Amino acid sequence: MALSEQVSFSGEVVAYGNSMGTGVITRERGEIMGMGSGMVEVTAQIVPGNSGGPVVGADDTVVGVSTLVISGTDNWVTEGSRYSETRRYATILRNGMQWEPISWNDFYRHTRSFAEYEQKFEETIELASSILQNPINNIPLSVSDFSEDVGKVLKQHQEDIRHIDNLRSRGLQSANQIHSLNRSFLNRHQTKMKSLADILVISNRTRREWEENLAFPYWQEQIKNHLEYRQKVEERLREEANREQSFFYLR
Repeated sequence: MALSEQVSFSGEVVAYGNSMGTGVITRERGEIMGMGSGMVEVTAQIVPGNSGGPVVGADDTVVGVSTLVISGTDNWVTEGSRYSETRRYATILRNGMQWEPISWNDFYRHTRSFAEYEQKFEETIELASSILQNPINNIPLSVSDFSEDVGKVLKQHQEDIRHIDNLRSRGLQSANQIHSLNRSFLNRHQTKMKSLADILVISNRTRREWEENLAFPYWQEQIKNHLEYRQKVEERLREEANREQSFFYLR
C-alpha cells in the first residue's frame, strides 16, 4: 500500500489494528482534525492495540501509523470544547523515510528510563497540587502510592500536619505563638516545595542517554515536550519554595 503524498484537514481516514489486544483486526473510521510537522490528530477511535497500525486515507494510501492517545484537559478554558475529551494521534509516513530496525528488548530498555522519570513527574505534580490546595490540612494520599523520594515528602507533610493538630488541641495563647507557628510552618512548606523541585532535576547524563538511545523523531518530540513542561513545573515549585510571606494564618 502506497504512502500518502498529501494530508489535508477533514480528510477521511480509517485506523486498522488489534484494538485492545483481542486478536481481531478492527477498523475505526474518522477524519483528520489537526496537523503538525510529524503527526496528525484524528477522530478515529484509536485505543491500546492500535499502536503501529496503519491509518489509511480515502484514496487507500497510508497517512500514518497510530501512535498516541492523550486525555483531555478539563478546566474552564476547555469546558464544552473537544479539547476536554480524549485526543488521538498518528505519526505521518512519507516516501523517502529511513526505517531503522530495533529489537523489543532494546526498545524496552531505552524507553524504561524515560517512563520512570515521567511517572515520578506525575507523582510530583499530584503531591504538590494536593499540598498547595490543602497546606494546613491532611490530604487523603498514601505514602505507599508514591516512589520513595516523593513518598518522603508526603510523609514529612503528614508529620507537619500532626504537629499542627497537636498544637491546635492544646490551644494557642498569644499572638506571638501564632506568629511563631506560622513562621515555622512556612519554613517547613518551603522545604517540601524545594524537595519536590529537586526531584524534577534531570542530570545531563540522563539527557545524553535519551538523546543517544531515543533518537527517533517521535521520542525526541516527546522528550522535548516533557522537558519543557517539567521545567515550568520546577520553576513554579521553586517560586513557592522562595515564598517569604506566610499565608496560613493558623489559629
